[in-house]
Amino acid sequence: MWEQFLRSAGFSAVTSRASATVKLVSWDRMSWSSEARGQEAETWWQRTNEPGFQQTWGKRTSEAVYQAAVALELERARLEDNWRLTYLMWRLERRRGRAKAWRRRHRDSRD
Repeated sequence: MWEQFLRSAGFSAVTSRASATVKLVSWDRMSWSSEARGQEAETWWQRTNEPGFQQTWGKRTSEAVYQAAVALELERARLEDNWRLTYLMWRLERRRGRAKAWRRRHRDSRD
């Protein structure tokens, strides 16, 4: 569907920090009846029309996005640190190997 919009002449897209949708996870509700899903959607519709919902929702979604971004950054840093540590260990082992080879060569040349 988005492809149709993007191909339209004169279409201009923008992003927003505000959440415009409520995504109800379907895998968690697979065993629910159609009536139960409809009731949940109705409940959410009512909630979105309550006074103060937009402000509360905005704060909650902003905090959730921030927490997810921090978690991803921490994971990126952890992976980068693991890579650096692995690289340093490889260099150390390589140097040890060179030192052992140098000692063998010099030991053998003395004999």
